[in-house]
Amino acid sequence: MQLLCQQQALLPSARRQLCNPGKRQRFSHACCRAVQAADAQLTQILSWATTNSVQTDKVTVAQDLATDASVIVAAKDIAAGDAIISVPDSSWLGAAAAQQSSIGRYIASLEPWLQLALVLLAERAAPGSRLRSYISSLPSQLDSPVFWSEKELQLLQGTQLLESVMGYKQFFSEQYQQLDEQLFSPNRSAFPADAFNYSSFVWAVATVRSKLHAPLDSDPVALVPLADWLPHRRSANSTWRLKSAGLFGKGKVLTVEATKAVRKGEALSMDYGPEKLDNAVLLDHGIMDASNPKVARHGDNRAMGFVIMGLPLKGCGNPQVIAACDLQRIVRRTQQLMDKRSINVG
Repeated sequence: MQLLCQQQALLPSARRQLCNPGKRQRFSHACCRAVQAADAQLTQILSWATTNSVQTDKVTVAQDLATDASVIVAAKDIAAGDAIISVPDSSWLGAAAAQQSSIGRYIASLEPWLQLALVLLAERAAPGSRLRSYISSLPSQLDSPVFWSEKELQLLQGTQLLESVMGYKQFFSEQYQQLDEQLFSPNRSAFPADAFNYSSFVWAVATVRSKLHAPLDSDPVALVPLADWLPHRRSANSTWRLKSAGLFGKGKVLTVEATKAVRKGEALSMDYGPEKLDNAVLLDHGIMDASNPKVARHGDNRAMGFVIMGLPLKGCGNPQVIAACDLQRIVRRTQQLMDKRSINVG
């Protein structure tokens, strides 16, 4: 498992000591670089938004005083029910964009989510791609358990989550083998081996999985730049809404809508899975909100909450979200907790 240093997952208690040489160094230089990279990614995607008809006048970027990180915040007071960000369907990465891509004619019969994954790979390899800013804003490393090491996955022994992880891995492997034999190899000029290898394929599929949110996660399926940058919180202040737009309402627009009053300067957030337990959110999105756990219960035990979030994780600065704590400390504490409480997870 990579250190969960994504900028949207870090809180003041963890971030304030991250790269400060005057403090006791608690985090790796790699983690520090990941935070800095996330700031650059946010700048890139906002630059993209300004040139793609995305309504952003109600938001701005501010520096978190405690962490010095760039975050998306409300530029003014916003009432509950108001649209905060609006992204027209012309700026989504969906079926239409997939068909217009250089590989569109090869992938039309594939599942929509798979089309998007292959388009990400094609556009990432294409110099001068119109999606360059968006592609560059995507994380190069993901924190889903699908990418954890074998040793790290041992922590999940006996859980439904581990079964799901192994199922994902088997599915990805079988899907890639089929595509390589039937699509990639016969059309190598369109699907160069260096861009459509197995590791890149898994990255693309997992990225699509992590960026899809209701109501654009089934029919239709689309990635929505900038809107998909909001961090996951169970007590979120906004959500996605799909609305009609354009002549005769034939077009669509994805709005980030306030679910409660949002004060000027307040950071925006959304719940990645209101109907999902935390283990499902962790599997698909590589993040959990430990300040407000939503976990399966077995008797009095908060199964996933105890084991994955390590109870309060006091040794890591009490982060409300699993974020920049040293991985080995998390593993040791959660394993000790499992031994002490004999927690049944899953």
